[in-house]
Amino acid sequence: MLFSHRPPARVHAWRLSALPSMPPSPAAPSTASPPSPWLWVPMLYLVEAVPNSLVENVAPLFLQQNGVGKETATGLVATAALPWALKFLWSPFLAVRHGTHRQWLLACQAMLCAACAGIAAAAWFSQGAESTPWFVRVFTLSLAMCAFASATHDVVADGFYYTLDETRQACFIGVRNAAYRAGSIFPQALLPVLVGVLATHFGMTPGNAWGVSFAGAALALGGLALWHCRVLPRAGAGNQGATPATGVFRGYVETWLDFLRKRALPAFVFFLLFFRLPEVCVMRLSGFFLLDPRENGGLALDVGTLGYVNGVSTGAFVVGGLLGGAFAGRLGLRQAVWPLVCVMHLPNLAFVALAHWQPECPWWIGFCVALEKFGYGMGYTIFALVMLRVCDGPRRTAHYALAASLAYLGNLLPGYWVGPLAAAAGYEMYFLLILLAIFPSIGAAFLARRHLAGDSGRAGMPG
Repeated sequence: MLFSHRPPARVHAWRLSALPSMPPSPAAPSTASPPSPWLWVPMLYLVEAVPNSLVENVAPLFLQQNGVGKETATGLVATAALPWALKFLWSPFLAVRHGTHRQWLLACQAMLCAACAGIAAAAWFSQGAESTPWFVRVFTLSLAMCAFASATHDVVADGFYYTLDETRQACFIGVRNAAYRAGSIFPQALLPVLVGVLATHFGMTPGNAWGVSFAGAALALGGLALWHCRVLPRAGAGNQGATPATGVFRGYVETWLDFLRKRALPAFVFFLLFFRLPEVCVMRLSGFFLLDPRENGGLALDVGTLGYVNGVSTGAFVVGGLLGGAFAGRLGLRQAVWPLVCVMHLPNLAFVALAHWQPECPWWIGFCVALEKFGYGMGYTIFALVMLRVCDGPRRTAHYALAASLAYLGNLLPGYWVGPLAAAAGYEMYFLLILLAIFPSIGAAFLARRHLAGDSGRAGMPG
């Protein structure tokens, strides 16, 4: 069967097969004990989350406030974020060059600081639509640099994490997940709030306020890099015994061939690309919709209020994910598919209602956005667990990486057409059309459930 009944061990998307070929190098005898994982695991995954949220969720808001239309901004952000979808191309070869996990991590974090500084400079000197030609180029290039550094950092961070013994890996899995969620809230909630405060109470122009906020993010990442210089363990983090390039390439090809031999692979690829399609389409336009003036069909929230809405809705997504996981673990994944699909898609009607009635109360708006995120969080459980089931086997980490790459590609591709569609149809018609995307999502869920034979009872959650 494509999906085994035995729940696979928890794995991360980018712990590729090449990473185990980066074995710990023999450390010189030392009486000093290594730093506690409590000092570096949470901060490492905080750094992993911040750039992704900055590029995917915050950058579109800034572009909109500086005269870049949604039909252009969504495509620019999707292009800048491509390194996260393509990092499987270079991640196996990180073990070929000299250096250690620690050195790679610190180099990537320095590059992240430089990228955020470039983003801050482009924002500071932007003056609305008048400076669009030059600032868009600098801003997009800085976003792409940030995405590339973050994508490489993700790979090495997971390799570094897996130098811990298995007991500590299991103990800190919840810590790293919680840190990642916290890191995703920081940019999309705190930065817009800071922009609102600077613009309202200090009289800054939107460009200057965004510049200061992005500079704050750069300083925060710089501070975390300095902290990691001090606390990241030196022993057990080397890769001096790295596999030769020819061996890495051979293993890379074998991994791809093994992945392509999976049964029902077309059904799985269809699932990865289309199961989240309605939610992705909503997510790509929600910020523009909430900020656009009412005469353009939007809700005319100020950017500070939007920050509060983002914080609450992200918390709702986390709660939904926890409840969805508990539900699937109790009922079994195969039996939980249709209830969770319904809970995921029905709240999409909330955006149709918001676009039709255009309420002015921010509490009501926040409730509707949080409701949609809560449903998405519950439905995302299916997506995560199906990926784990499909990628079970001796090459599960590498297969999970390839599957996650396809999934991220499905997340990015709608960015090239949702902006033009919303600009042409208007927000209300756009959200109505997005309801049609529920049908391919249901088809993807049907194909996944069809291959979940034998999965029943309480075995739905991975161990």
